[in-house]
Amino acid sequence: VAVTGVQTCALPISFICFICYQALYSLIPFIVGAVISYAFAPVVDRLLVLVPITKPNHVAIRRGIAVLVIYLVFFGVLTAALLSLIPVAAEQITHFIEELPALIDAAQQQTAGLLEQYHERVPPEIQVRVNAYAEQSLSTLASVGASAVQATFFTVTSTVGFIIGLAIVPFWM
Repeated sequence: VAVTGVQTCALPISFICFICYQALYSLIPFIVGAVISYAFAPVVDRLLVLVPITKPNHVAIRRGIAVLVIYLVFFGVLTAALLSLIPVAAEQITHFIEELPALIDAAQQQTAGLLEQYHERVPPEIQVRVNAYAEQSLSTLASVGASAVQATFFTVTSTVGFIIGLAIVPFWM
């Protein structure tokens, strides 16, 4: 059987595609960073004119300074936005903390009334089954809550890694 050029290339190309697919989540910061660096290349080129270093062998330093200026502007705007949101968030949290005891009291009163009606209206044999289902539901809810905490932790750490990757990649490009 004769082997053609397509057959010779098919296996290595398939292997490379498989590896890229497996590493997709690791490559996303690099892909996004490449797109961002490509998008900001004209801005960096404009800023290169403003950097006072004129020696030809210092182009990389000039480019790094231009990228640093873009980072400083970006993080300055981000910091200003966060600083403007912090007082609003602090006020809302304070209001929630002040209202929390009243909310808890209202919930306890409502729950006490419902429990009283439950004990008056539901026969004891059904109450036993309902209580068993409630206990089973609480254990399921606890395991779901633990899974949610793990998923949240994974999401936060992945997001932080992604953001760090986005911050680092443009310096390499």
